[in-house]
Formats: sequence, structure tokens, C-alpha cells
Amino acid sequence: MHDFANLPDAQKSERAKQYSIGEDRGLWMIEAECADCLAQIGEAIERNAPEEEIAELEAIYDALEVDATEKVAAKVSWYQVLENRATFIKGEEKRLADMRNRAEKKMERVKASLDGYLRNTGKRKMEEGIPVPVSFRRGGPALEIEDEEQIPVEYWKVEEMRSVDTKLLTKDLKGRIPEKDKHWTVVRSEEIPGAKLVRRDHLKVG
Repeated sequence: MHDFANLPDAQKSERAKQYSIGEDRGLWMIEAECADCLAQIGEAIERNAPEEEIAELEAIYDALEVDATEKVAAKVSWYQVLENRATFIKGEEKRLADMRNRAEKKMERVKASLDGYLRNTGKRKMEEGIPVPVSFRRGGPALEIEDEEQIPVEYWKVEEMRSVDTKLLTKDLKGRIPEKDKHWTVVRSEEIPGAKLVRRDHLKVG
């Protein structure tokens, strides 16, 4: 078998030069080249090509598979780095969020203490001897409902919302899954048009 990854271009056949074996390119390109090479192997077998030609194509395909494996390995390694980084950041986000929540609760308690002091002393503003002014400011109008039963009818609005009962729909479609089919991917029912139950593959790394 030829080592096409290290073979000089001058020693490669015209067929081998069609492929970028050993070069840095995207996984999608390697996948396309693998598919093309397989097609050429199939075509060569059908026309009873010489064994040397078929052997060369198979060697090229093996080299492409090696390239693909190396590229996948690099992507998996990078994925693990990103996963670890994301996990660390997620932990930091939680830690910082907890710190922020504790600080905000303390702020509210301090503010409530200042509010109580100013109200009890009849002061609306303090400036002297403190880092920044503290004062009451009149807020904008805020509606408070005291008794809904007394609100005139013209101030009421009726909202009708229609939504699909997804839990019931899922339950009924699950009841139509073939008992012996463990590899089902889609379930439809003529009795329940407009919806389907699907099961998709999810890539797991690690």
C-alpha cells in the first residue's frame, strides 16, 4: 500500500493527484473526496479494471480515512477544551450571580434602613457630611386596584386564548408507536392530522 500522505507529487499517479491527501482542509472536503473515491472504486470494479488500479484507489481511500480520523480527533479535542471552558464559565456565572444576589439583598436592607430614618425624622433630603445626597423623589403615577368588583365594565377586557394541549397530543401519538419497532423515527396518525412524533439522533462527545 502506498503512503500517499508523504509521497512526493512527482511520484503520485494522476489519479492520486486529484486528492489533497495530507493537506490541511475541512472535514467536509475530506468527506466529499471519500465519497468520490468510493464511487471510483465501484466504477472500477464494475468495468473489471486492473487490480493495480483498484488497489491504488483503495489505498487512496484508506489515506483519506486516516486524514478524516485525524481531523475528527482534532475537532473532538477542541470540543473538549471548549466544553471544559464552558463548564468553568458556567460555574463562575453561578458564583458571581450568587454574589450579586447577596449584594443586592444587602443593598435593599441598607436602603430600607435609610428610608426608615428619613421618614421617622421627617427629612426629605440629606446632603451634608455624606458621600452622596439621599432624598425622596416623587415617582410617576402607579395604578393600584383596591376592589376589582367595583371597577366599571368599560374598563374590563376579555382575552380568549387558544393553544394546543401538547401533553395530551404527545400522549395520544405515543400510543400509536408500533410495539415491536424499537428504531422508529417518525409517528403520524390519520386520526390526528397536523402533528407528528419524531425521534432525532443527538451527537454525544465523550
